[in-house]
Amino acid sequence: MLGALKRVWLGAGKSEPETGCAGCDPAILVKCKAAEAGSVSPHAFHVFLKLPAPANAGQNATDEAWWPERIDDELPAVASAVAAVKEAGKRIHGKVKITACDYDQPKLQPPGTCDAFIFPEGLVFQALPLDRLAHTVVEALVGATTRRSDSTAQSVQQAAAALGGECAQGTHMFVCCHTSRDGRCGSLGPPLVYALTQLVEQKGLENNSLGGIRILKTSHVGGHVYAGNVLVFNHGKQYHGDWFGGINTGNAATFLDALLACKAPSGAPGDSALRAWWRGRIAMSKEEQLECFAKGLADIEDMSPK
Repeated sequence: MLGALKRVWLGAGKSEPETGCAGCDPAILVKCKAAEAGSVSPHAFHVFLKLPAPANAGQNATDEAWWPERIDDELPAVASAVAAVKEAGKRIHGKVKITACDYDQPKLQPPGTCDAFIFPEGLVFQALPLDRLAHTVVEALVGATTRRSDSTAQSVQQAAAALGGECAQGTHMFVCCHTSRDGRCGSLGPPLVYALTQLVEQKGLENNSLGGIRILKTSHVGGHVYAGNVLVFNHGKQYHGDWFGGINTGNAATFLDALLACKAPSGAPGDSALRAWWRGRIAMSKEEQLECFAKGLADIEDMSPK
């Protein structure tokens, strides 16, 4: 039985993309393909930055409307954080991904500040002065590195307090909406953010501080061919740090319901509904992602009605 399941499910990650999306542009969908396990570029940490809009942006402009194609080259705040992480060298173990982000609704960012989210640690900094950004990011990542090898190190809660931040509450979903980088994410991402936001509100889960769900946009994360890309973080859940591809307005409700109901020990790879959308997980090598994907078959077998 397990062998048969393995043949079926290992092939699921290389199937044709779903086309049952009435509101999606068919010309965009044909340029996408279904999610593939092991397609997440290995990285240990992901830093998301909500940046102040430039002076020439419209008052109610969404961030994806002004994000440049290469944010790490063209946005000074991001460039400074990237440079600081590079300078930290071996004090930080593993690759650090840094992207811009925005909320589902326009938010006026105080001048000279940004909001920062650091995962998988789950650290959040609101209205962080830009001149403190690089230092804060490096110290947070160095602390996270230390915690992974030293059980007596400062806790996440202590680190958040010491750096003027807080611990993330509930679930954070980041949807790639980087229009200037690739038309697939630019076309599928923003409507998906709206659809997920509406679904969350219908379920009464919009209060993030009470364990709800916060939907955000992100700049390029990698793999626009798998659009729409959704990254999900929630400490204590099986899907913490999971990446999903092939999500759109046509399957958003099914995806969200499956995510909320996920009970498999291996997380999405062991869930029959989520498995086909799973691309990988933060802090895993490609080999570890594929191993996790394969192990998910045992969960499906164990959880199947006998």
